[in-house]
Amino acid sequence: MAQELLSRFRSKEDFISYMQNQLQLYVPPEKMLNRDFMKQLLVEDKKLLELRHVIHASVPRFDELSVKKFWPLMQRDQVFMQYMPDPTPDGRLPEREYFWNVLNTLHTAYVQRLIEHANAQRMTL
Repeated sequence: MAQELLSRFRSKEDFISYMQNQLQLYVPPEKMLNRDFMKQLLVEDKKLLELRHVIHASVPRFDELSVKKFWPLMQRDQVFMQYMPDPTPDGRLPEREYFWNVLNTLHTAYVQRLIEHANAQRMTL
């Protein structure tokens, strides 16, 4: 069924446009959307947040707040991982803005504490 639904879209851009404009869902950047993730979305093994519920995060570009650092930690969070594509064999990490916006939406207080802590560490240096 998922394959049949996917075949209705002429391109990845059509899929993204449909999810964003028709369904009002927060879709990861195109480079994060692979065929497996799109199938998982269609059979509801994975999820997308509703656009109106996304809490955008302004996360400083500090090494201690890198996706590379937090990706291994967050893989244990089953709720969070429902919104992320499965890890790729080549080790590609999720796009930074999407990662932090999803995490901030699901765990706002946690993200705010991380940002405050990182800023405080910078101030003492």
